[in-house]
Parts: sequence; structure tokens; C-alpha cells
Amino acid sequence: MRFILAIVITAVLNYVLGIILPWWIIAFGGFGVAIILSQHPFKAFLAGFLGCFILWFLIAFIIDNANHQILARRIAALFSFSEPFLMVLLTGFIGGLVTGLAAASGSLLIRLRTKK
Repeated sequence: MRFILAIVITAVLNYVLGIILPWWIIAFGGFGVAIILSQHPFKAFLAGFLGCFILWFLIAFIIDNANHQILARRIAALFSFSEPFLMVLLTGFIGGLVTGLAAASGSLLIRLRTKK
């Protein structure tokens, strides 16, 4: 239950923070959620990764469909991707990786503090 709650809170917090702050604020969102909802570091990483991956994937997918994949096709050509949809997946993966690593760091910090 705590795992699913961490995914939902991470996604909502990153969406709200991402509206008004730069993109890298997602790291602070994942870090904060991992500190508040203490979990095993791997579960914290996975919850942070999934929360932001789903969020960024959906946002990129909606934007990509709204502009008929114009930007995704051009950027995919720069990266030599055959499918523009891979750019949407890559966007989600990058956001998920940043948030997941920050969440794992928050979880490890809590473990370090409680062992002393």
C-alpha cells in the first residue's frame, strides 16, 4: 500500500512542482517523498521511477499527439531513431531515472540516520 501511495504522491507532487519550477525539481519531489514514506531503497527507487515515468510519458504523449508528432519526428531523426514514439519513451525514462535515483538517495539517507 505504501508503495502505491508513494507512486501516486510522487506523480502528483512532480506535476504540481513542474508547473511552476524547472524540470530538475522532480529530483526534490522524489527525494522528499522517499524521506516521508520510508521504504527499502529499491522500492523507493522503483516508486520514484514509476511515478515520474508515468507522469512524463503521459505528458509527452499528450503533447506529441496534439502537435501530430512534428517535434518527435525531427528529434528522432537527429538521434537516428526509426520511430518518433521512442522519443516519448525516452522522455519518460529520463524523468523516471532522475526521480528514482533521488528517491533511492532519500531512502538511503533515512537508513543512515536511523542506524546512528
